[in-house]
Amino acid sequence: MTCYLNIDFLFSENNRIKFLVTIIIHILYLRDIVYFYPTIYVYYMKIKLLYILLCCFFYLISIEAQTNNFRNFAGKPYSSYHFALRDSLRKRYDSGDPEYVRETVNQLKQLPDLLKDNQWQLEAGFLDANYQHDYLNGDRETFVAQLNRLLSQSRKMNNKVFEIRIMRRLFDLDIHANNEMAMQYARQMDKLLEKITSSEYPDKADCIDRKSTRLNSSHIQKAR
Repeated sequence: MTCYLNIDFLFSENNRIKFLVTIIIHILYLRDIVYFYPTIYVYYMKIKLLYILLCCFFYLISIEAQTNNFRNFAGKPYSSYHFALRDSLRKRYDSGDPEYVRETVNQLKQLPDLLKDNQWQLEAGFLDANYQHDYLNGDRETFVAQLNRLLSQSRKMNNKVFEIRIMRRLFDLDIHANNEMAMQYARQMDKLLEKITSSEYPDKADCIDRKSTRLNSSHIQKAR
């Protein structure tokens, strides 16, 4: 009989139940072998037992790896996971479950800073600040202070992508409340966007378009 270990099977979330059933069947099979062939199959039993232990080991590893799905993004350039991260965070953000969002913030904070750009601490702080302001009735003054603190951190770490993202949020916040400040953010964003490519920041074109649209809308309202 052939005994092999299919790693893809072990790490496939959809096959977890099948995998556990397989383990149970193997254990029962071992029991029958030991009962009917106590001498002939002792060696085979040891190999099979080792197989089961290895399966359990990799199963536990797979569970640990999947408790924080964001771990797959660590150490990779922002552009490679931008859309996947955005969609995942939006789903959690709009879940209406504060505990789910807090868990997400903690998961982001746990990620290793492999690129030395403070990406995941910034991501966690940005998500937390936005959620508190948008969903938990946080006050505007506190929110702006949090964003400015994150902006300072992004500049210190030379994380231009995050600098643009935070500045964009500040721009959106001030476009109607403080048009003069919004114009300052717009000019700063223009300078930063000139220094970064669309491959580095996939939302570059959308950022430029949205900024122009909101500025035009603001000027129309001001004229009225």
